[in-house]
This record gives sequence, C-alpha cells and structure tokens, in this order.
Amino acid sequence: MDLTINFKDVSKAQAITLVKMAKIMEWCGHVGTSRNVTFFADGDGDFRPTVTYEATEDISYTEKLATDLEIMEAQENHDDFKLDYDDVAWQIEDEKCPLKQESEKRYNELIKKHKILF
Repeated sequence: MDLTINFKDVSKAQAITLVKMAKIMEWCGHVGTSRNVTFFADGDGDFRPTVTYEATEDISYTEKLATDLEIMEAQENHDDFKLDYDDVAWQIEDEKCPLKQESEKRYNELIKKHKILF
C-alpha cells in the first residue's frame, strides 16, 4: 500500500522536524531496529496543522479506531499518545480479535460519556 500524508499550515522548523521523524522511522525499518519516535505537538503554541491523506487501500475503519479512541483516552487521562501499529494490524486481521472488540466497546463508552458526535 502507498500512503501520502499532507501537512498544511506548518512552520519551516515543524516541517523539517516532521521529515526528520519520518526519516528516522525509515532508518529503523532499514536496519531492523525498534524505537519510539516522537514528535512534540505544541497545540497550545503555534502547531496547528491541517492533515490530509491518500491511501491506495481503504483505511477509514481502522483510522476511526486508531484516532478517535486514542484522542478521547488521552484527553481523559491527560496523557501522551502512544501509537503502535501492531494493535491496528491485529484488528485488521481478525474481526473477532479481543483487542478489536475491546476497542469498539471502549470507543462507544467514551462516545456516551463525553457526548461526542462524529
């Protein structure tokens, strides 16, 4: 699959840092090492991007679980976002995956709790 991500409304320094983050992820894949790669999103500062993407396969369902749920949980816990694509891969591979069922249950609980409409 090919994925193109576009960031609008970022500063030159933010753009350079985002590209550096992507290049570090690329390097990890090339050398066969695992690392957390983080980006400090200064949302109460001047980091206010608009993000769009194009994928060669449909990723809309997975995107919903991989963004809305984590955003709501991070808000609730006043925590950082920690994303791991293995969790998403398990959800894609097995419709009856306990992680997927738990994610959907937690997602619906948070929607009701926060009265969020998507």
